[in-house]
Amino acid sequence: MSQRSNTRPISGLADLDVFLLHMLVYRNKQLRAVDLAFALSIDDMHVVSYSLMEPAMALIAHNHDLRSLTTLLRALSGVYEQAARSAASARGL
Repeated sequence: MSQRSNTRPISGLADLDVFLLHMLVYRNKQLRAVDLAFALSIDDMHVVSYSLMEPAMALIAHNHDLRSLTTLLRALSGVYEQAARSAASARGL
């Protein structure tokens, strides 16, 4: 990664994006996010997921207002969390 930081940026991609892309191209097969994280010794799956989801979010946000989409996703996350707590308390956890 230290060698990568001395080179020219590649069209707005972060270092992790480049490493993940390299892993996918090098292996030339479909890999799960957990496989990529394991291969690169990354413990935090959120970092890998974000790197893989960011292009998808750009496609989703292409025809939508990103601020309203952010608000909607935050609201859905809150509803999901509340439902998960309700289900856990119903089971006595």
